[in-house]
Amino acid sequence: MIKSISFHLLRVDDYHTLGNRIEEVISKMVQEDPQLQELTNQLRQNLKKLDEAYLKPTTKYLTSSVEKADERRDNAFMAYRNYLEACSRRQVEGWPEAAGLLLEVLNQHGYSLHRESYDTQTSRMNNLIGDIKSKPNLMAATETIALGPWLEEMDQANQNFETVYSQRNETTSQPIEVNSEEACRAIRENIKLLFKYIEVMVSLNIHPEYTDMVHQINGYVTQVMARLRSRKTRNENQKQEQTAETDQN
Repeated sequence: MIKSISFHLLRVDDYHTLGNRIEEVISKMVQEDPQLQELTNQLRQNLKKLDEAYLKPTTKYLTSSVEKADERRDNAFMAYRNYLEACSRRQVEGWPEAAGLLLEVLNQHGYSLHRESYDTQTSRMNNLIGDIKSKPNLMAATETIALGPWLEEMDQANQNFETVYSQRNETTSQPIEVNSEEACRAIRENIKLLFKYIEVMVSLNIHPEYTDMVHQINGYVTQVMARLRSRKTRNENQKQEQTAETDQN
C-alpha cells in the first residue's frame, strides 16, 4: 500500500514539488502501460497549469528578500559541494571513499542544481538532503569526513528560502491565487487516482515494477511528511512565542 499524504499540510509549492517527484518516479517505470501513462499525463498537465499560474514569477514579482535567500542557499550548496570535492582528494584513510560516495549521490540529484529554477532547486535539494539523512551509510560517510555542519547549513538555507518564497507567493493577486487553488485541487485528485491505480496493479501482480514504484513513492512520501510535520511544529511554536510575548506586553 502507498502511504497516505496529509494534503491539508501542503502549500502551493509543496503540491508542485510533490507532483513533480511522483511524476518523475512513475515516468521512469512501466512505460508500456497506456492507462498509467494517461493518468500521468493528466498530472503533468495540471502541474503545468500550476507552474504557469503560480510558481514561475517574472522579475517584476521578485523581491530582494527572495533573491537574497536564493543567493544564500546557492552559496551553501556550492560550499557543501566544494568541501566534498576537497575531501575526495584528502590523504586520510577512508575520506576519499566517503566523499566519493556522497558525490555520487549529489550527482544523481544535480551537480549544478543551484542553477535550476526556484521550484526545481527546492525539490532537488529536499530530495538530496532527505536521501542523505534517511540512509545510515550516507550519514556514516558524512560523519567520517565531518560534513555535518555543511549539510545542516545547506538544509537550513533551503528551509529559509522556502519560508521567504512562500511568504512572497502569498502576496499574489486573488485571481492567480484562485487558479493555483484549482490546480492544486486537480493535482490532489490526480495523485489519489494514480495511487489507486498503482495499488490495483500491485494486487494483480502483473509486473514487479509496480511494487518497486510503490517502494520509491513511499520513501519520498515519508520524507515529505516528516518535513511538513516539522514545519507545522515550527510554525506552532512561533505562534506560541508570539502569543506569550503579546501577553507579557
